[in-house]
Amino acid sequence: MPPELGNLTRLEEFHLATNQVSGAIPSSLGKLANLREIYLSANELTGTIPTEIGNLTNLQALDLSENSLSGAIPPELGKLAKLEMLGLSGNQLSGLLPPDLGKLANLQRLYLWGNELKGQIPSQLGQLASLKELYLSDNRLIGKIPSELGRLSNLQILYLWGNELKGSIPSQMGELTSLKELYLSNNELSGFIPTEFGELTNLQVLDLSQNRLVGSIPASLSELTNLQLLKLGGNNLDGSLPSELGELTSLTELDLSENKLSGSLPTELGRLTNLQTLFLWGNRLSGLIPSDLGKLTNLQILYLWGNKLSGSIPSELSALVSLQELFLSENRLSGSLPPDLGQLKGLRVLGISGNELTGPIPSELGTLINLEELYLWDNELSGSIASELGSLTNLGKLYLSGNQLSGCVPEAWRDIEENDLDSIGLPFCSDREALVSLYKATDGTNWRKSTNWLKDRIALQGWHGVTTDRGRVVSLILPKNGLNGAIPSEVGDLIDLKSLYLRDNEMSGRLPSELSNLISLEQLVLSKNQLSGGIPSELAALTGLTALDLSENELTGSIPPELGSLANLEILNLSGNQLSGSIPKELGNLSNLEELYLSGNRLEGCLPEFWKEVAKSDLDEVDLPFCTAP
Repeated sequence: MPPELGNLTRLEEFHLATNQVSGAIPSSLGKLANLREIYLSANELTGTIPTEIGNLTNLQALDLSENSLSGAIPPELGKLAKLEMLGLSGNQLSGLLPPDLGKLANLQRLYLWGNELKGQIPSQLGQLASLKELYLSDNRLIGKIPSELGRLSNLQILYLWGNELKGSIPSQMGELTSLKELYLSNNELSGFIPTEFGELTNLQVLDLSQNRLVGSIPASLSELTNLQLLKLGGNNLDGSLPSELGELTSLTELDLSENKLSGSLPTELGRLTNLQTLFLWGNRLSGLIPSDLGKLTNLQILYLWGNKLSGSIPSELSALVSLQELFLSENRLSGSLPPDLGQLKGLRVLGISGNELTGPIPSELGTLINLEELYLWDNELSGSIASELGSLTNLGKLYLSGNQLSGCVPEAWRDIEENDLDSIGLPFCSDREALVSLYKATDGTNWRKSTNWLKDRIALQGWHGVTTDRGRVVSLILPKNGLNGAIPSEVGDLIDLKSLYLRDNEMSGRLPSELSNLISLEQLVLSKNQLSGGIPSELAALTGLTALDLSENELTGSIPPELGSLANLEILNLSGNQLSGSIPKELGNLSNLEELYLSGNRLEGCLPEFWKEVAKSDLDEVDLPFCTAP
C-alpha cells in the first residue's frame, strides 16, 4: 500500500475490503483528516496498526479484520470519539487491551475476536454506553469478567468464549436486559450460574459450556422464553433437571451434557416441540426414558448415553420423524429393541451399546437405509441376524460384539469400513450357504469326517476342513473324505477362498463355470475324482492361480487356450483324463511353470518350445514333438 495515499486529503471513504492488498498500512493515512470510513478487511496486510490513525477524529468506521496484522492495539485509537465500529478481528494482534478504548463513547460494535490478546478485560469497557456488540472471543484474556460490563444497557451480543477467564460470573450481567446472545464457553469460570440471568428476557442464546460451574441449574432460567439455544455442557453442575425447563418452548438446542446431573428426566421436556438437538449425555440421570420425548417431532439429534437410565426403550421414540442421530449407549436399558425404530427413516446414527437389551435385532431395522453407524455391542441380544439387515448398504461403522448372536452375517456387510465382525465369530451368509450347498450336494451325511458342519452356533472355523480369516472362508480342504456328487455352483460364492482341495473323493458331473468367481483362489486341486465334461474356459479369470490340478478324472474335449493367461501358474496337472485335440500355443505363455503333467490323454500336435525349460514334467510320456519355429 503506497504512502502516497496520504496525499488524498479530501478522501472521506476508503474501501478496499476483500482484495489482495498486501504490505503495511502506511502511517500517512493519519493525514487524511476527512476520512469517515476505512474498510480494509480480508486482505493480506502485515505489520502494526499505525498510531497515526488516532488522528482521524472524524472516523466513524475502522475495519482492519481478517489480515495478518501484529503488535499491540494502539491506545491512540481511544481518541476516535466519533467511532461507531472498530473491527480488528482475525489478526495476530497481541499485548493488552488498551483501557483507552473505554473512551469511545459512540462505539456500537467492537470486534476483537481471533487474536492473541492477553491480560484482563479493562473495566473501562463498561463506559461504552452505546455498545451493542462486543466480540472478545478466541484470545488469551485472563482474570475475572469485570462487573462493570453490566452497565452496557444497550449491549445485544457478548462473545467472550475461548479465553482463560476465571472466577464467578458477575451477577451484574443480569442487568444486560437488551442482551440477545451471550457466549462465555471454553473458559475457566467457576461458581454458580447467576439466578439474575432470569432477567435477561430478550436472550436468545446462552452458552456457558466447557467451564467449571457448579451448583444446580437455576429454575429462573425458565423465564427466558425467547431462548433458542441453551448450552451448559462440560461443567460440574449437579442436582436434578428443573421441570421448569419445559417452559422454554422456543429452544432449538439444549445441551446439558458432561455434568453431574442426577434424578429422572422430566416429562415436561416433551413440551419443547421446537427442539432439534438434545444433549444430556455424560451425567448421572436415572429412571425411565419418558415417552413424552416422542412429542419432539422436530428433534434431529438425541444423545442420552453415559447415564444410569433403566427400563425399556419407549416405542414412542419412533414418532421422532426428523431424527438423524440417536445415542442411548452406556445406560441400564433392558427389554427388547423396539421394531418401531424402523420407522425413523432419516436415521444416520443409532447407538444403543453397553446396555442390557435382550432378544433379536428386529428385522424392521433393515428399512433404515440411510443408517451410516450402528452400535449394538455389549448387550444380551440373541438369535440370528435377519437377512433384511443386509439392506443397510450405507453402513460405514458397525459394532455387534459382546452379544449372543447366531447364524450368519449379511453378505452386504463385507465392505463396511469399520466393524467388529471378526469378534462375533459368524460367517458371511454367502460363505455359510455355499458350504451348506456343498454338504448337501455331495452326500455330507456320509462323509468320513464332518465335525461341526451345519451347526449354527459353531463358527465356520470350527467346521472340519474349513479355515477362515476375519469370518471369511479362505481354505476348504476335504481330501479322501467320501464326497459323492456334483460340485454345486454355489461354491463360486466363496470369493475369499484361496485354497480348494477336494482330491481323492468320488465327485462327478461337470466343473461349474462359477468357479471362475473365486478371484482370490491360488490353489485348485480336484484330482482323483470322476469329474466329466470339458474344462471351463472361464477358469482363465483366476489370475492369481499358482496350482491347477484336475488330474485323474474323466474330463473330455480340448484344453482351453484361455488358460494361457494364467501367468502366475507354477503347477499344471491335467494328466489321466480323456482330453483331446492339439495343445494350444497360448499355453507357451505360462512362463512361471515349474511342474507340468499332461500324460494319459489323447493330445496331438506339438509341445510349446518353452516347456523344455520346465523343471518337472511327464512330457516324455506324452510322446509329442516340440514345436519348431515357423
